[in-house]
Amino acid sequence: MGEENMNMTVECLNQANASVGDRVELVMKTENVLNAAFIAYLIPLTMFLLGIIFGMKYLTASGYQGNVEAAGAGIGLVLMFITYGVIKLNDKKFKESNKYLSVAIKVLDNEDTSCS
Repeated sequence: MGEENMNMTVECLNQANASVGDRVELVMKTENVLNAAFIAYLIPLTMFLLGIIFGMKYLTASGYQGNVEAAGAGIGLVLMFITYGVIKLNDKKFKESNKYLSVAIKVLDNEDTSCS
């Protein structure tokens, strides 16, 4: 399951004066992690569910004769993909703000595998 010597490439702010290939300790404000998770997961999920609920209500009220549940799920998927598209369009703005980037604060020794 979990490899101990896992390498990962991360784009971050370099306050530790690290070089490419250095092992570093990364930090990020909890608030920013939660905001990023909210944007990436909860907003699209909410749009998906709203699309299903209101799509089914609208289709039922308009007398749609087909499978209302499947059509509602389709509407939900379309809204979710539109939401992801809007997030992707704003990706450059998110990166330029540096709000959602990790910060390298310390260069670790090769033997130092612990992070505080």
